Amino acid sequence: MVTREDVFRGLSMNKMFAMVAVAATIGSAANAATIINGSFETVGVPVPASPANASYLEVLAPSAVALPGWMVGVVGPAGTSGVDIIRNFWQASDGNYSLDLAARDVGSVSQMLTGLTNGFSYTLTFDISSNPGAAAASRSLLLSVGALTPTIFSFTDPTRTRTDMNWSSQSYTFIATSTSALLTFAGVPLAANARASLKTAGIALDNVAIAQTFATQVPEPESWMMMIAGFSMVGFAARRRKTAVAA
Repeated sequence: MVTREDVFRGLSMNKMFAMVAVAATIGSAANAATIINGSFETVGVPVPASPANASYLEVLAPSAVALPGWMVGVVGPAGTSGVDIIRNFWQASDGNYSLDLAARDVGSVSQMLTGLTNGFSYTLTFDISSNPGAAAASRSLLLSVGALTPTIFSFTDPTRTRTDMNWSSQSYTFIATSTSALLTFAGVPLAANARASLKTAGIALDNVAIAQTFATQVPEPESWMMMIAGFSMVGFAARRRKTAVAA
């Protein structure tokens, strides 16, 4: 027969196991890295609503106000380098806005990643396409995180249209070497003699996110202490229960 004391003991055991689980993850939960404004839905300057289905805003670099959370930087020639904030010129991957990493020439967007844990693994995810308003179907961006080696991502799809951008989901996994790192997406320039109309049609970017994938380092001492304390409490409760049954 199950007594009320048995029920209470079972509940206590469940709480103790929960404490152990929390202790095992508390180190990473306390340092959760996030992307601010990863889908570019928050804009610091008004993007025209007209002409209908063809609106965007050119942002020349440098600019720290056009896209909250992001810094628009120079890649191409000063005075022409920047990005376009796309409102409804083409189909966004997520929400209503996306970016063209070229204004009159290629530019970049950067954000300081914080909340990283040294030695932990993180995965960045993002979607890319390319401006369908010009013939250049193949465009590239350079992704860099802190001092890690930059990586090039390219998009080639001549069938994309403004109503179907054929967005391609990408991912990049890295191991943090510090608690913060500068994340940059930079458009890759075309040849210097490329037509101006091609230089304004850059690679499209949207839906940037980050997630911790797994821990590669030994837990912090505080986490170990909580785990040991949790296991000790579980063992103590188990011994008490065994003694009570024997009696």
